Amino acid sequence: MISVIIPNYNREMAICETVQSVLNQSYKNIEVLIIDDASTDRSVEMLAKVKDKRVRCIVQKEHRGASYCRNLGVSESQGEYLAFQDSGTIWLPDKLQKQMKRLEKSPEAGLVYCLLEIDDGSDTYCNPEKEYELCYKEEKCKEILKKRNLIATPTILMTRKCFLEIGGFDERLLRWQDYDLVIRIVQSYKVVIVNEILVKEQFFENGISNKYDLFIQALPIFLKKHIIFFASEMKNFELLVNIFFRMLQHDNLSYENYIKFISEISRQLEHDLADVVYVCAGKALQRKAALRELGNQLVEYNFRCFMQEVQEGRYFAIYGIGNYALRILNALRIIKCEGRILSMIVTEKGEENFFENIPIVTVDEFEDKKNTPVLIGTADKTQKEIFDILCEKGYRKIIMFQSEFFQII
Repeated sequence: MISVIIPNYNREMAICETVQSVLNQSYKNIEVLIIDDASTDRSVEMLAKVKDKRVRCIVQKEHRGASYCRNLGVSESQGEYLAFQDSGTIWLPDKLQKQMKRLEKSPEAGLVYCLLEIDDGSDTYCNPEKEYELCYKEEKCKEILKKRNLIATPTILMTRKCFLEIGGFDERLLRWQDYDLVIRIVQSYKVVIVNEILVKEQFFENGISNKYDLFIQALPIFLKKHIIFFASEMKNFELLVNIFFRMLQHDNLSYENYIKFISEISRQLEHDLADVVYVCAGKALQRKAALRELGNQLVEYNFRCFMQEVQEGRYFAIYGIGNYALRILNALRIIKCEGRILSMIVTEKGEENFFENIPIVTVDEFEDKKNTPVLIGTADKTQKEIFDILCEKGYRKIIMFQSEFFQII
């Protein structure tokens, strides 16, 4: 039997649809425990309309948080397997059936997850990206988790043995409970995946992902708890840089609040770890500034400085091997600077090893990411995406090229 645990807090408009998506599963041997976390809306009244003997609702008198509710649900459940659903999230009908079949193929695994489709109101995207290869994710899960969280709570199906052995959800954490749980699991158990979208999720205004005070509370605990797990990443901590960058992208987060948040987080950490936080916060700020300045005078000034260095003998690389990159290359030939191009950089390399007699390398193969300038030789509309890719790969001297810069050359 699979025990499905669903915490709920003030989601009267969504909770019944969520529960129904669980009851509609093709895998029928389930029990459903809904833990209402002292909702102040009509959630409990709406749940009373669900008539199914597999469903049990436990109503809390005091608001305790999702992790407490999930742990309580597990303690009240009886299934050999555990799955966790969130109110407002929908499971596709074959979610549990396909995950159980995957676990049957890997009985040593403690957890299986699937892809999650997220609707944030303006766009729909997948976590993790569907481009990842199944075998790559399973074999490299631990390494990838050091850079980002791949596994959301509603996508999880796991054994009760695994859950009890690693200690369940950490009730101290008000965010990243799922990330913390999976990091502990992956160090003791194999983790596998059904490489399909089987869960769909919508953002809610009262969701924890929108609350930065919870971020400040959780991050110091999370970092101190997993400092050994992340040790190899501390020199260039992509996870933190990306987290801070997403914070800066939030429309309501001003520069002043950003600095305040970083300071509050750092005050809770030991000196070395606080320094890592400050460095990552600075890198995120630089990335945001670079994107904000696309097309303005600063970008033009940076390009003029770059061209001056090239004419004085500086070597560099160009990202791209399309028509736009060829136009740039031809312009550089006119001023006899094409000989200073070390490589043409691409995300994925095809059969060709050279572009106009210049070696082609991938973003991972290029060696001197920190010191060699890289000119983004793609159309303006794709440069933000390329900029992000290069930043995440550790490139530090990224030069934007806009169409009007042909006149500068």
